[in-house]
Amino acid sequence: MTVWPETKDERRGTGAFPPRRRRKPVQNCEAIWKGRIRRVTHAVQQLEGKALNMCYTHLFCNTKRTQSLKGAVFMKKPLFAKFFAAPTAEETTESISAQTFTAQKLGEVLAQHEKWLLDEDGGQQANLSNANLSGIDLKYAQLKVSDLGKANLTDANLERASLENAYLCEATLTGANLEYTNLRDANLSGADLSGAHLSVTTLCGAQLEAADIRDADLNSADLSGVDLRRVKNLSTADLSDARLRGADLSGMQLQNSSLYRANLSKANLSGSDLTMAGLVLSNLREADLHEAVLHRGNLYGTVLDGANLSGAHMQGIRLEEAHLRGAILQSADLQKGNLEYADFHGADLCRADLRGANLEGADLRNANLKEADLRGADLHGAELDGADLQGALLDDDWTMVVKSPFTAQNIPNQHRPLPDELHSKCMAYMAAEAGCAECQSESEPELE
Repeated sequence: MTVWPETKDERRGTGAFPPRRRRKPVQNCEAIWKGRIRRVTHAVQQLEGKALNMCYTHLFCNTKRTQSLKGAVFMKKPLFAKFFAAPTAEETTESISAQTFTAQKLGEVLAQHEKWLLDEDGGQQANLSNANLSGIDLKYAQLKVSDLGKANLTDANLERASLENAYLCEATLTGANLEYTNLRDANLSGADLSGAHLSVTTLCGAQLEAADIRDADLNSADLSGVDLRRVKNLSTADLSDARLRGADLSGMQLQNSSLYRANLSKANLSGSDLTMAGLVLSNLREADLHEAVLHRGNLYGTVLDGANLSGAHMQGIRLEEAHLRGAILQSADLQKGNLEYADFHGADLCRADLRGANLEGADLRNANLKEADLRGADLHGAELDGADLQGALLDDDWTMVVKSPFTAQNIPNQHRPLPDELHSKCMAYMAAEAGCAECQSESEPELE
């Protein structure tokens, strides 16, 4: 048996050395694996699907090596587990039922969830599915990527909470306070949001399929780009000052809804029912409203420049001082609408039904009124310079006063001839207004 020298000097003198230790110190092994996990985590965040699963298998599924390295830190859930679409059964936390829920348990779940979001030890993703949280105060709560599916959050206070990417399918949020809450990319499919307070809430990218938003307060909410076609009901909802730029609201039921000063530019509202809806001072620039129903809607001062309103049903609509420059209103029904001082400069009103409409002081310069029905319309003070009235239907007893002259070009006699006597009266009246003594008749006729 070999006897090894006791001191370093003795070993150097004899030339005898103990066998080389191949096992690394525990602290170095731990540091190496922590660094490796950190580097791989950063890399796999950019990967998708198979590449992500391959990295996960290579790093964490070598059980023999894991058992042989004492002191190394290994996690049951990798740092990037939250990027997986569907976690495994072992990684899923048991949901808290209504019977076992306590305030202390909720505090522990929220604390663990915050640690999980920060990738700290002891962290665990919050799973509050089916939990009874009615009336609970979760103001400022950090619940990103949490599971609240089918949870009861009736009258809960979630003001300024973070629910980004949260799962809220079929959750009950009736009367809940969600003011200033971040619901970006949240899944609210089938959720009950009736009567909820969603003012100044961020809902960009949220899924609202089959969600019930009746009587909800969406004042100043951000719904930009959201697909609202399959929302169960938006009637009587308050969408005042809401940001709905480019939103898809086609075929929606929006009767009596309030859209005061809402931003609906380039939104799709085709076929939507906006009966008696309030759109005062709203922005509908370049919006698609073809075949929409706007019976008795209030669009006072609304911006509709470049909007498509072809075939829209707008009987009794209010469009006073509205801006419709370049708008398309082909075959639109505007019977008995109030269009006083509206700006239709360059608008296309071909075959539009304007019977009984009030167009007093309206700007119809360069407008296309071919084959439009203007019988019974009030055009006192309307501007028709350059307007095309070819084939337009007018009353036989022409009684309107306009700023532009009557000519055969804009009111062709072959389509709707004015009576010779009335035509001469109109020409004499305008000649008198222009101060043309040569064109005046001996006795200036009164305009009927």
